[in-house]
Amino acid sequence: MINQEKSWVIYVLIDPRDGRVRYVGKTICLKKRLSSHIKEAMNGKKHNHRLHWIRDLVYSSFLPIGVILEIGIGNGWANAERKWIQTFKDAGASLVNGTNGGDGTDGHIQSQETRAKISLIHRGKTISPEHRDKLSIAGRKRFESLDARTKISVIHIGKHLSPEHRAKISIANRGKPKSLEHRMKMSTQRIGFKHTPEARVKISNAGRERKHSAETKAKISIANSGKQKSPEHRAKIVINNSLPERRARLSSALRGHICSPETRDKISATCLKKKHCES
Repeated sequence: MINQEKSWVIYVLIDPRDGRVRYVGKTICLKKRLSSHIKEAMNGKKHNHRLHWIRDLVYSSFLPIGVILEIGIGNGWANAERKWIQTFKDAGASLVNGTNGGDGTDGHIQSQETRAKISLIHRGKTISPEHRDKLSIAGRKRFESLDARTKISVIHIGKHLSPEHRAKISIANRGKPKSLEHRMKMSTQRIGFKHTPEARVKISNAGRERKHSAETKAKISIANSGKQKSPEHRAKIVINNSLPERRARLSSALRGHICSPETRDKISATCLKKKHCES
């Protein structure tokens, strides 16, 4: 890092073939930094957009042109570098910077090869409970501010997940127990929420195509057995079932349907139980 008491310069590297700004950086001496850029590129040991661009220039018998943008003293260079990088990006410049500036990794995108190497290194590693707690706390802090949540929401608007991505998420979340606090938060967030007509149609179509296994049916039956519906809930069901559209749909769905002997026995037992309770 640059010493706070030393002077610094923010500079750009320009492509002499078309005059476009391609890189924004900070240094103490531009002449030495320009020389180190060229040496690093021709060394061939590292690979990134900046080095590939400089290497291409040299092979074409050109050298990048360095121009100073700003000079300062102290620790203001990081903000200045970020400011100039953003300025040129907003102007449409195709920069070869690996990050958003400030001597950090903000904005850096790893290559597929690097991601694969990192994945192999961490595969099979077991994280301690203390480490998990630290990661969990750090992850929650990202979403504490309303501004951060709004930005994330805007980024994902209109984004559609691929079937493969959806399947991975489904497998990862399947069987994962949720705490009582988590369930209460989910319930509170959905109070007053109403699906759009389009969403209702999609949910309805998805439900019609879904066939529950015998095990799932048994779980649903056990979960619902003995549940007491509130008078308001019962009134809603009665009103909903008495609607002409609802009756027509039920009639159409059940037309030609033949109940099995087991189902008939269950219906009969349920009716007898209701009569007994009413009497």
